[in-house]
Amino acid sequence: MTARIERAVRSSHVLSVDWTRCTGQGVCAAALGERIDLDTWGYPTGVSTRGQAIPDSLVMAARLAVSSCPAAALRLTRADRA
Repeated sequence: MTARIERAVRSSHVLSVDWTRCTGQGVCAAALGERIDLDTWGYPTGVSTRGQAIPDSLVMAARLAVSSCPAAALRLTRADRA
């Protein structure tokens, strides 16, 4: 792995959802539409309990999605700590 790729992996974040808490409000997609789509019922798609890598350029939007979630169902962690 090149140093550039290694650095990118180290600095990336992971977004995950707690499906037991998610109520399908769709606020996360409004904040992070680049990575989250909604299904027919308003639940996020593209995010799993195992997580989705978020590039550094979208970390601020991901933090907004996490802080805006009315059910506190989203979690953003560093990839090396996920």
